[in-house]
Amino acid sequence: AIIGDEHIILRRQNGQWTVHGTPWPGSNFAVSPGGVPLSRVYLIHHDRCNRAYRQPASANFSDLLAQTFLPRWNGDALCAVLSRVGDLAQECTQKLGFVNTPEVIEYVKSFDSHTG
Repeated sequence: AIIGDEHIILRRQNGQWTVHGTPWPGSNFAVSPGGVPLSRVYLIHHDRCNRAYRQPASANFSDLLAQTFLPRWNGDALCAVLSRVGDLAQECTQKLGFVNTPEVIEYVKSFDSHTG
């Protein structure tokens, strides 16, 4: 099932991150309203080889913030979103440099199976 191809919602419930589809699909219009557990976030960029690596939480925060919809009209909601982005940046976020070939999918699957 495809959860979303552009816009997703991340929720933290009972200490577990989940990812959910939204009613605002991207170009493929293929989304699911359901949610699934989230084990890791990869911040992707083109590279000369496929490699996953850790970077400082502050860098993760900046990268995540650039992709986050911020509710600027509501101070309490804005603070809550920023706090959750901070939590996500520290807990399960890594950088993923990739070569734009199908092999990156097997690389990520292999990496996840070895790191849990």
